Amino acid sequence: MSPDEQKTAAEKATTQAIEVKAGGGQVGQLYTLRSSQEPTGSTMLAAIIPMDNGVSSVFVKLTSPTWLADEHQSRLIQFIESLSW
Repeated sequence: MSPDEQKTAAEKATTQAIEVKAGGGQVGQLYTLRSSQEPTGSTMLAAIIPMDNGVSSVFVKLTSPTWLADEHQSRLIQFIESLSW
């Protein structure tokens, strides 16, 4: 992927982020980064959830073929919702 393609993918991921809420009430963002639109391409789902202290964050990541990431995105969100600290 060229630098321009990487920049475009990053911009798209940040504008299409999904809000997620951890079990403790912390709100974060879930980003989707795809290497291509092909079902067999690689996809990363990455959530960033700020901790209460305002200094640290929790990162949750799933990397898999696109078809599998799409199929399990709701399960990843359920997992994030079960987290508390």
